Amino acid sequence: MENELPEDSLGAQVRRRLIAAAQDRQDVDLVIMANEINFAHGTGILMSRILAELPSYVLFRAFDHWGGMQVVEPTADFVLHRYSQDRQTIAGFVASRLPPYAPRSIFSVPYTREDVVMALTAKAMTGAPLVIWVMDDNCLSNEGIPLALMRELVLAADARFVISDVMRATYEAHFGLPFWVLPPLVARRFIRTEPCLPPPQEEPLRGAIVGNIWHQAWLEDAIEALSGVEVPIEWYTSSNDLHFLKYTDADLARAGIVIKNDLTHDEIAVRVERSAFILVPSFSGTETDGHAAAIGRLSLPSKMPFVTATAGTPFLVLTNGESGAADYVRTFDLGEVAAYDQEAIIAAINRIADPDKQYRVRERSFAIAPALDVTGLHGFLVDAARNRSLTDDRFELLFSTASLAGRERSDCSIMQC
Repeated sequence: MENELPEDSLGAQVRRRLIAAAQDRQDVDLVIMANEINFAHGTGILMSRILAELPSYVLFRAFDHWGGMQVVEPTADFVLHRYSQDRQTIAGFVASRLPPYAPRSIFSVPYTREDVVMALTAKAMTGAPLVIWVMDDNCLSNEGIPLALMRELVLAADARFVISDVMRATYEAHFGLPFWVLPPLVARRFIRTEPCLPPPQEEPLRGAIVGNIWHQAWLEDAIEALSGVEVPIEWYTSSNDLHFLKYTDADLARAGIVIKNDLTHDEIAVRVERSAFILVPSFSGTETDGHAAAIGRLSLPSKMPFVTATAGTPFLVLTNGESGAADYVRTFDLGEVAAYDQEAIIAAINRIADPDKQYRVRERSFAIAPALDVTGLHGFLVDAARNRSLTDDRFELLFSTASLAGRERSDCSIMQC
């Protein structure tokens, strides 16, 4: 043909190299986050459960916060390392590393300006289906992501998920676009196959704290409010530093709290099941903005669905305002919500200790548990992005405010909603 280049011409050689490079590109799924995927933070725990099913993925992240430690190793791990680089530099970082890969999907967990720019760049370069899952707000109550940049990501996304129903309502009101709820999920092997029985009535009443408390003010307010309640609470944690919370043994003793960090996972599981309640300190009302207000009001602690699916133990959420944790408990009637007030806490503990309530909560948790199975979640997310609609509405049925309209939230069961 007239327009064909001679086989030995420079243009033909370049074209052949480009075609060969395109054919050699590796099909992968991209994941874009602020930092490593490991068990040192809740986001890493949740992502590790999702990514464990993938044969391969490529990770772009903004920072090293744990020395590069990963629990689900990526095929390639690209780290920006530096804060506050201009957008062009960040885009160039992605553009220079992406060509060997042919993304099937892009999965973004936005938390910093840097990782948002990386997600937008990957979407612009590849056109691959883009899923965003906002676990912790960092743009409305905080300034980690400029609002204009977050709006750009929201508009570019093919599927938009948030971690709680409260966050969904807030984000839809602010951005004027629909979001779907995706709660923290649990590996199938941990989900109960039968309801958990309440602790024997002859056993002394005991509460438990599982994992971290998110904010120093919440710990201090809990200690103050629990002093004099005289119900022992065991705090199950893997270390004494408790993510930099400040406390003394005397402070904890005043509130009846004892740290237990020398038990095996199996021992903790048994003690959690035999506890009357899981204490969850939440939004205390003193935080008006910033990280504490954002996570207190909008996020759902990953330990709560985990306890629901694995133990069914009722919750006692402490909050002086609306919070994602309190909304979860009220939505499914999984325990009690009380203010940071001694009398309110004692009254809530008395209600939660009632044998009938213990049975009802544990049976309801068992009914909800199958919907909290993480199996196949990545495929679910990618399908939602490709179709721009849900092919599986189990989370919407569980968490949709609309689906609960006209009914008491405490009547909700997995069969009804």
